[in-house]
Amino acid sequence: DEHHFAALVGLAEAYGATARGQEALRLYELAAEQGALTVPQLSHMGQLFLAQQEWDQAADLFEQVLELEPNYLPAMLGMGQIHQHDEAWPEAEALYKEVVALDKTVAEAFVGLGNALFALKQEEAATAAFNQALERDSHCTEALLGHAHLLLNAGQVDEAKHRYEQVLELNPQLIAAQVGLAHSYHRQHNWHKAQMLYQQVLDTGTPSAEAYAGMGAIYISLRDAAKAAEAYAQALELEKRPEYYNGLARAYTDLERTEDAFELYKSSLSLDSHRSDTRCGLAYTLYLAGRKREAIAHYERASRLDSKSAAPYIGLGRIYFDLGRLFDVIKYYEQALKIDANEAEAYAGLGRVYTNLGKVEQA
Repeated sequence: DEHHFAALVGLAEAYGATARGQEALRLYELAAEQGALTVPQLSHMGQLFLAQQEWDQAADLFEQVLELEPNYLPAMLGMGQIHQHDEAWPEAEALYKEVVALDKTVAEAFVGLGNALFALKQEEAATAAFNQALERDSHCTEALLGHAHLLLNAGQVDEAKHRYEQVLELNPQLIAAQVGLAHSYHRQHNWHKAQMLYQQVLDTGTPSAEAYAGMGAIYISLRDAAKAAEAYAQALELEKRPEYYNGLARAYTDLERTEDAFELYKSSLSLDSHRSDTRCGLAYTLYLAGRKREAIAHYERASRLDSKSAAPYIGLGRIYFDLGRLFDVIKYYEQALKIDANEAEAYAGLGRVYTNLGKVEQA
């Protein structure tokens, strides 16, 4: 009996459990023609679509499940993954909080909550969520990975490296951890080691926009703008993200392709208008084009968007120096140094100002 409902469903479940997702979905679809699938079966179909990155079809199935059974945890977790993929962070946060309220034993829910809170810049709450996940499963690679990203973002590079190494001990093939470890070495200005790790990722044949972007950032640091532009262009082919537009724009700026850089920054802003680094890049291209008033407006906006970034104050100091407003220059460079005491350009700028003011010892 080719249309035996229970056999079709049973075989679909077995195929799904042995990573034969395409065949499992075909059998579920045949079974659905013979009778009504249960909530677990519909949810399993959603998970199979999720594994194949068929996000819309997965979302349709999870929504169907949640209409039938509003608190069905596997479907809620599936929707959470979709929200993360779509970067719908407030929705992800709300959903994972619901899951945690229903069942406090699910490590995956705390990981998802941690990722959402981290994306929403609630770092302390994100750390607490990742720690909750690790209390439930000390070998949870997603929690270790999320915590590593958070540590790297907070500038705790050695701790981040340790976390990435822990993840790679558990799963040596995990691209996100390999890239994260490369980012860590990059942060420590260990260009050679970072470059080697990015290249290892690319040599696996797995297309990684992050690895290309990492290579691009290293080439920028090594003052090789042409190679940086190539790497960022590869990253953008794989994924249209603001930071990749910004990287390519930075490379074009160094190559004196200012108009192209300006257009790329505008493309980046169309994706995310609240990034301070994009505003700074755009402001710099305007400054190079002699449009200083517009540049000032963008730098001021950038400083309001990210109070922890020294870059807007460096940019303002540069412009006000050109305008001869030396006491404003001192104010902005000192503000930059309060944020980042290792900002070489601020020291150099102050040196120029003090020289002009005849304060040679201070210079």
